[in-house]
Amino acid sequence: MNRHPKMLVALVALTLALLAQTAQAADETIKSPKAGSAEATIEAAFKAALKNDFDAYLETIHPEHKETTDQRNQRKAYEWKRFTNQVKWYLVSESPITYVISRRVPEDKYLKIFVKDQKNKDRMPVPVTLKKDGDGWKIQTSSL
Repeated sequence: MNRHPKMLVALVALTLALLAQTAQAADETIKSPKAGSAEATIEAAFKAALKNDFDAYLETIHPEHKETTDQRNQRKAYEWKRFTNQVKWYLVSESPITYVISRRVPEDKYLKIFVKDQKNKDRMPVPVTLKKDGDGWKIQTSSL
């Protein structure tokens, strides 16, 4: 092992450089996503929040999570209120809507997407869980 310390140092440096590139490549800037994609649903939610249009936001919510008046009222009182106050935190640009995803975690028929906060750079990325709805995706839960 002591015969090739320069080679070992070079190998460690190469490994660290590859790991750094992988971590940087994990962030994905989303702009003009494909219709029906989970990213397009999140974009539609951002547009609704910027316009303060709760009905448009409800269009991005999975039908199972807006069936009752109580479900809709809970979303409006808590999730919507927070989201409209913080929506600009997540956007790189408002026109066109541009945001950054740090990672995706597929979970059976769900998809959890983590959105980066652009204002509070040290904050952990915020999860949005989406569920398939026909050919597209709808939001099940959101911490935006």
